Amino acid sequence: VNGAINLGFNDVGLIKEGFKADLILIDTTKANLMPLTDPYSLVVYSMYPEDVDTVIIDGKVIMENKKILTIDEGYVKERFKESYKRISKYSKT
Repeated sequence: VNGAINLGFNDVGLIKEGFKADLILIDTTKANLMPLTDPYSLVVYSMYPEDVDTVIIDGKVIMENKKILTIDEGYVKERFKESYKRISKYSKT
């Protein structure tokens, strides 16, 4: 909290109504995150992207139960495939 206040941010640094919140919820039942004795080390050294269960940005749930709620994943995947086809035409391999 003091770091946020020292930087002039008065609405961050706490999980509290009216404060901006960016959070990730992690599935700690995965084998790579056991035993949960040192959460900081587990996040830095043992966690994988697929261990993230929920993402909240500025108080808005972006991903829940590993499902992205704010974009159409199918649309993005199709656009990626189309782009890859166009780009691969210029590849020498």
